[in-house]
Amino acid sequence: MMESDLAFDDYFNHLGLKEGYHLLIHSSFRQIRSAFHSLNIETLIANLKSKITPNGSIIMPAFTYCFKRRSGGYDIFDREHTPAKTGAVSEFFLDSAEVIRTSSPTHSFSL
Repeated sequence: MMESDLAFDDYFNHLGLKEGYHLLIHSSFRQIRSAFHSLNIETLIANLKSKITPNGSIIMPAFTYCFKRRSGGYDIFDREHTPAKTGAVSEFFLDSAEVIRTSSPTHSFSL
Protein backbone atom coordinates (compact mmCIF):
# COMPACT_ATOMS: atom_id res chain seq x y z
CA MET A 1 0.00 0.00 0.00
CA MET A 2 1.15 3.51 -0.76
CA GLU A 3 1.18 6.22 1.91
CA SER A 4 -1.91 7.90 0.43
CA ASP A 5 -3.74 4.56 0.50
CA LEU A 6 -2.97 4.24 4.21
CA ALA A 7 -4.09 7.82 4.84
CA PHE A 8 -7.31 7.20 2.96
CA ASP A 9 -7.93 3.98 4.90
CA ASP A 10 -7.29 5.91 8.13
CA TYR A 11 -9.86 8.44 6.95
CA PHE A 12 -12.41 5.62 6.53
CA ASN A 13 -11.61 4.46 10.06
CA HIS A 14 -11.97 8.04 11.36
CA LEU A 15 -15.43 8.20 9.77
CA GLY A 16 -16.34 4.94 11.51
CA LEU A 17 -16.95 3.00 8.29
CA LYS A 18 -17.20 -0.73 8.86
CA GLU A 19 -17.98 -3.88 6.95
CA GLY A 20 -21.69 -4.31 6.51
CA TYR A 21 -22.54 -0.62 6.22
CA HIS A 22 -24.76 0.57 3.38
CA LEU A 23 -23.34 3.73 1.83
CA LEU A 24 -24.77 6.14 -0.72
CA ILE A 25 -21.79 8.04 -2.09
CA HIS A 26 -21.97 11.10 -4.31
CA SER A 27 -18.41 12.30 -4.77
CA SER A 28 -16.13 14.83 -6.39
CA PHE A 29 -12.86 13.20 -7.33
CA ARG A 30 -11.27 16.62 -7.73
CA GLN A 31 -12.00 17.30 -4.05
CA ILE A 32 -10.83 13.85 -2.97
CA ARG A 33 -7.55 14.34 -4.88
CA SER A 34 -6.97 17.67 -3.15
CA ALA A 35 -6.74 15.77 0.16
CA PHE A 36 -5.17 12.51 -1.08
CA HIS A 37 -2.84 13.62 -3.89
CA SER A 38 -1.66 10.27 -5.23
CA LEU A 39 -4.97 8.42 -4.86
CA ASN A 40 -6.49 7.18 -8.11
CA ILE A 41 -10.09 6.16 -8.76
CA GLU A 42 -9.29 2.45 -9.01
CA THR A 43 -7.67 2.48 -5.56
CA LEU A 44 -10.52 4.53 -4.12
CA ILE A 45 -13.11 1.99 -5.30
CA ALA A 46 -10.97 -0.98 -4.23
CA ASN A 47 -10.54 0.51 -0.74
CA LEU A 48 -14.27 1.14 -0.43
CA LYS A 49 -15.11 -2.40 -1.53
CA SER A 50 -12.60 -3.98 0.84
CA LYS A 51 -13.88 -1.89 3.76
CA ILE A 52 -17.66 -2.25 3.23
CA THR A 53 -18.43 -5.43 1.32
CA PRO A 54 -19.32 -8.38 1.16
CA ASN A 55 -22.09 -7.78 3.69
CA GLY A 56 -22.61 -4.08 3.01
CA SER A 57 -23.60 -2.02 -0.01
CA ILE A 58 -21.97 0.74 -1.99
CA ILE A 59 -24.49 2.80 -3.94
CA MET A 60 -23.56 5.61 -6.31
CA PRO A 61 -25.65 7.81 -8.56
CA ALA A 62 -25.51 6.93 -12.25
CA PHE A 63 -27.80 9.73 -13.39
CA THR A 64 -28.07 10.36 -17.11
CA TYR A 65 -30.43 13.32 -17.11
CA CYS A 66 -32.21 11.93 -20.20
CA PHE A 67 -34.97 14.53 -20.05
CA LYS A 68 -37.11 15.63 -22.95
CA ARG A 69 -35.25 18.06 -25.20
CA ARG A 70 -36.69 21.44 -26.09
CA SER A 71 -36.46 20.43 -29.72
CA GLY A 72 -38.60 17.38 -28.94
CA GLY A 73 -37.69 13.77 -28.41
CA TYR A 74 -35.59 12.16 -25.72
CA ASP A 75 -32.10 10.77 -25.40
CA ILE A 76 -32.39 6.98 -25.52
CA PHE A 77 -31.49 5.34 -22.20
CA ASP A 78 -29.68 2.01 -22.38
CA ARG A 79 -29.05 0.63 -18.90
CA GLU A 80 -25.97 -1.26 -20.09
CA HIS A 81 -24.34 1.42 -22.24
CA THR A 82 -25.52 4.94 -21.36
CA PRO A 83 -22.72 6.61 -19.38
CA ALA A 84 -23.35 8.16 -15.99
CA LYS A 85 -23.13 11.94 -15.98
CA THR A 86 -22.31 12.18 -12.29
CA GLY A 87 -18.53 12.20 -12.38
CA ALA A 88 -15.51 10.01 -12.85
CA VAL A 89 -15.88 7.99 -9.64
CA SER A 90 -19.50 7.08 -10.42
CA GLU A 91 -18.63 6.14 -14.00
CA PHE A 92 -15.68 3.97 -12.91
CA PHE A 93 -17.83 2.25 -10.28
CA LEU A 94 -20.61 1.67 -12.82
CA ASP A 95 -18.12 -0.07 -15.13
CA SER A 96 -16.76 -2.29 -12.32
CA ALA A 97 -17.37 -6.04 -12.24
CA GLU A 98 -20.45 -7.20 -10.33
CA VAL A 99 -21.99 -3.70 -10.23
CA ILE A 100 -25.57 -3.42 -11.43
CA ARG A 101 -27.54 -0.35 -12.46
CA THR A 102 -31.15 0.43 -11.61
CA SER A 103 -33.50 1.01 -14.52
CA SER A 104 -34.57 4.65 -14.07
CA PRO A 105 -33.65 6.51 -17.27
CA THR A 106 -33.08 9.84 -15.50
CA HIS A 107 -31.97 8.99 -11.96
CA SER A 108 -30.47 5.51 -11.93
CA PHE A 109 -28.08 4.23 -9.28
CA SER A 110 -25.30 1.67 -9.44
CA LEU A 111 -24.86 -0.86 -6.63
